[in-house]
Amino acid sequence: MQANLIKGCPCSQIVLLAAKFAGVELKVNECECSGSCCASKKPVLVLEDGSEIMTAKAAARYIARGTPLVGVSDIDKAHVDQWSDFCGCIRGVNCAWVDPVVHDVPACPEAVKKAKGSMRELLKVLNDHLLPKTFLVGERLTLADIFVFCALRKAYELVMDANYRKQFVNTNRWFCMMKDLPKVVEVCGKTELCTKAKEPKKPEEKPKKEEKPKEEKKAEKKPKKEEAEDDEDEAPKEEKKPKNPLDLLPPAKFTMDEWKRMYSNNDTLTVAIPWLWEHWDPEGYSLWWSRYKYEHEEPQVFMVANGLRGWMQRLDPLRKYGFGSLCIFQDEKPFVVECLWMFRGKEVPPEMSEGDDAELYDWIRVDVDKERERVNAFLAWEGNFGEGLKFNQGKIYK
Repeated sequence: MQANLIKGCPCSQIVLLAAKFAGVELKVNECECSGSCCASKKPVLVLEDGSEIMTAKAAARYIARGTPLVGVSDIDKAHVDQWSDFCGCIRGVNCAWVDPVVHDVPACPEAVKKAKGSMRELLKVLNDHLLPKTFLVGERLTLADIFVFCALRKAYELVMDANYRKQFVNTNRWFCMMKDLPKVVEVCGKTELCTKAKEPKKPEEKPKKEEKPKEEKKAEKKPKKEEAEDDEDEAPKEEKKPKNPLDLLPPAKFTMDEWKRMYSNNDTLTVAIPWLWEHWDPEGYSLWWSRYKYEHEEPQVFMVANGLRGWMQRLDPLRKYGFGSLCIFQDEKPFVVECLWMFRGKEVPPEMSEGDDAELYDWIRVDVDKERERVNAFLAWEGNFGEGLKFNQGKIYK
């Protein structure tokens, strides 16, 4: 059998891995890329009798026929097809988020943002499925594992950093097992997990076309008053930026800037906290707990602290409307992260809720009447934090 493959292409790797695990020798003809090897004008697989198979997954199924790779039972074979179709969803995400990074071309920011959310949903499906499993189908490796691994490999290498992927413990375990299999390393090379996500280029703004000067027409001189009116009509009107809804809320007796100055310049327990409760306005402001949903993988507390620092840096648009005390608890792994947030308004504002990090936390409104003592502890970094939590260190967002 002859395979027409593009070096390094995920589709090519599917065919090569199927052959490697099935023990089938292929005569490989490397061809030029024309979009993807599945869309190439040349067939992916050419059989000895001249028959042709056009797509990588179909070629892999043919190569692996009669082996456990395609599934042992009828239900296993159906599940292999199920995960093959699942890869189509991953491919859609890769087109918007991963491919622009691979090819170093501009990407649509809105499409990238949507793709990041979609990928989280797909990884969660895998994570839930793999909780009791080593492989995707049955008790041994199948084409399903090969298909999904190849679909995710570039994302794991280029854009899904430790912070993005850390909630998907089971998926990460499976992926790391796959990437380190000797036959996978032989075909794909060593796969390094992403440490710093690469962002796609933003599209360049198109320069405005210069208008050709129109022929000047002689006209009677207008009175000065008319000339002034014409100038006003011709003057470009500046577009006003829409105001943030939080800026349109009724005035409050409590102000965020004053609280931040009070907290920064005075003793927390004796001055700042009493001032807070004396001026607190529950109609204009709200307090929230946010607790990290997952067990931290980081073995050292400074790594957890670095993650919180990165989160705060990504929250610059929130500074006018928010204040936070981000606390790390326990002296060794597993560390617990819980935060106290103060926001303008009665809900978590979009500046926070629309960020990628917010999805990693459970959000609960503070019951000020019942939890005042605990709020004081989070502000002062001492006192009763509840649940037997032992304070390790904290950071203030202001």
